Amino acid sequence: MYKEWSKREEKLLLYEFENNIDIAIIKSYHNRSKADIQQKILDIASQMFDKDISIFTIYKKTKIEYKILLKLYNKKKHKKQSLKHVIKSIQEDLILIKNKLDIE
Repeated sequence: MYKEWSKREEKLLLYEFENNIDIAIIKSYHNRSKADIQQKILDIASQMFDKDISIFTIYKKTKIEYKILLKLYNKKKHKKQSLKHVIKSIQEDLILIKNKLDIE
């Protein structure tokens, strides 16, 4: 039986992923299946794309593989946006990555 996710649960789930909490602990705490959790984190990533959050930030918070994020990005945004905007977004992501590497 499907149980709706509350906003509080969604925020907690994102926090858990961002902080590398073990999936077994997440499953137990939320009383959800691994598939439910994976689907919800994809939904959250999709919502983040809708808010024009960079792919690098989404990756950092959700830990979803870049290959999957790029597919999701292409599905959601590429059809709606010009190539110029896509390039700008990628350039912004590269700057964020460079800055992160310079810091470490």
